[in-house]
Amino acid sequence: MSNEGRNSYVVRQLTSSLLSLLSEKAIVDISVSELIEKAGVGRASFYRNFESKEDILRKYTDKITMEFVKTQRLRYDTKNFREYTVMLFEHLERNKEFCLTLLNNHLLHIIGDIFDKYFLKNAGTRKEQYRQMFTSGGFFNIFKFWLMGGCKESPKELADMFLNFM
Repeated sequence: MSNEGRNSYVVRQLTSSLLSLLSEKAIVDISVSELIEKAGVGRASFYRNFESKEDILRKYTDKITMEFVKTQRLRYDTKNFREYTVMLFEHLERNKEFCLTLLNNHLLHIIGDIFDKYFLKNAGTRKEQYRQMFTSGGFFNIFKFWLMGGCKESPKELADMFLNFM
C-alpha cells in the first residue's frame, strides 16, 4: 500500500473508530490509547494525521461539508437563497446523528467554525464579510436550536423561518 493509501486508511480507521466510541461514551472519556487500539493503528499514525481527537471531528466535518459544496446544484447567492437554504438544512438533517454527537460532547462549535469558513470564502469587501458572518451565525444558531429542540421541523420549515427573519 502506498503512503497516500496508508494515510487514507489510517484517517478512515481513526474517524470511524472515534465515531463508534462516541456512540458509547463522551469524548473526554476516550483515551488516545483506546482509540488507536480500536482503530488498529499506531500512536505515531494518529499524531501524523491529527493533533487531537477533536481534530478528527474537525476534519470529518470539513470533509462532509466539502462533499456538500461539491455536489450541490446551486451556488450560494441571493437569487437562489431559499433553495440553497433548504439544501443546506437537508444536508444537516442527513448528518443529524453526527451533529447530535457533537452537541452532546459540547463540540458543536466545530460546525459553526466550518460555516464561518465557507461563508467567508467568497466574500470580497469588508461589508460583504460582515454580511456573510451574519448569515453564517443565523444558519448556525437556527440549526443548533433545531438540534436542541429534538429536530421537529423539516428543512423546508427551517428555511422558511430563517428567511422570515432576514
